[in-house]
Amino acid sequence: LEGRAPRMSLEGPLKFGDEGCVFVEYEPVPWEKTGPLGPDEWRCLFDKDGRLQNFDAIRRRAFYGGFSPAVRREGWKYLLGCYPPGSTRKEREQLLAAKGREYENYRRQWESITLEQEARFSKFRERRHRIEKDVIRTDRTNAMFADEEGEGLRRLNNILLTYSFYNFDLSYCQGMNELAAPLLVVMEDEVEAFWCFQKLMDITEPNFHKDSNGMHTQLQLLRHLCQGLEPELYSYLEARECSNLYFCFRWLLIL
Repeated sequence: LEGRAPRMSLEGPLKFGDEGCVFVEYEPVPWEKTGPLGPDEWRCLFDKDGRLQNFDAIRRRAFYGGFSPAVRREGWKYLLGCYPPGSTRKEREQLLAAKGREYENYRRQWESITLEQEARFSKFRERRHRIEKDVIRTDRTNAMFADEEGEGLRRLNNILLTYSFYNFDLSYCQGMNELAAPLLVVMEDEVEAFWCFQKLMDITEPNFHKDSNGMHTQLQLLRHLCQGLEPELYSYLEARECSNLYFCFRWLLIL
């Protein structure tokens, strides 16, 4: 069984001979030879019409080596699902234009609220206050967010408030600003950052539900992984009544 590893389950690590125990081939990864995917390699992945020829290839490269800063703006849109893998350059341009118009429609919904309406809309006042409070505390060491009255914080505020009108059920929850901020830094565009954030929230939304079931599931899985892969560490945490791993809550919440 050299070079193979047992499958993990939420009930704990499976042992050889257990029912349902599956062994998979281990494929060695040449980490030392895998660097970030750069602009030259990125351009070679598209045909003459701008159609990505192998989506699985960029997912694999992103996993093993990441994207260079020059590739992230376009690459992340593929990974998050903003761009259909088989789309042409022209189709993506049309898609971005349509998404720009859609974003403006959502944004106008809260921008059009008058002072008289706001005075009778306590949920909106409370939501806006929470967003403003979190936005101002976003990583101020980043040049985009260094100025308290700057464009970066204003755009981030717009994205989060607009999302609360896009997703009325979820609205805004603490921590979303820290997911949206790096997307805005990379995209350098409010509309593109919003739609990347929307796709990311489609994936991570259970983490922000009030019942916290999404987070509890992740903590449970992390606990079993720790128990199976790092038994000494798990025993140390268990002896100190820390095996629930609640101290990892924020790490998992904001990836």
